[in-house]
Amino acid sequence: HLRDVIRISEKEKIKITEMCVPTNGELYSSDTACSGDIVILPNDVLQLNSILGNEILLPQRKFIENPLPMIQTTIAVKKSEQREILLGALTEISDCDPLLKYYVDTTTHEIILSFLGNVQMEVICAILEEKYHVEAEIKEPTVIYMERPLRKAEYTIHIEVPPNPFWAS
Repeated sequence: HLRDVIRISEKEKIKITEMCVPTNGELYSSDTACSGDIVILPNDVLQLNSILGNEILLPQRKFIENPLPMIQTTIAVKKSEQREILLGALTEISDCDPLLKYYVDTTTHEIILSFLGNVQMEVICAILEEKYHVEAEIKEPTVIYMERPLRKAEYTIHIEVPPNPFWAS
């Protein structure tokens, strides 16, 4: 509820002063949110995918939450004095985007980005320009992870036949 105080860690609490909920692709101000709802709270402490409430009560996920990055490239600033700004921006962006990884190569001192796809790379470039005013050059990405089938295989599952009682499979 609006104006509630929520504990986000053992030592830290926040007061909800404003809350928005997404509905049909639009954001609307709201006074309440129900369990399991996605809410947007203006706050410097919370990050993307922060969980409010008791995390133990959530259903356990049996799939990989953060898939491995599949593409890698180097990124450099056009103006050398912006390198520290770029590193700070990448730290901030990667805190909000768990699918983005970056590191500085200890030998070449190049900044290496690992990510899932070209769309993510384009979004990161746009954020760097619009929010941080950093002009960056990105080299042609290379694929670092690709699954290849070992052999040709076929399998058929029949519907409504034990052990598959479902219409769709």
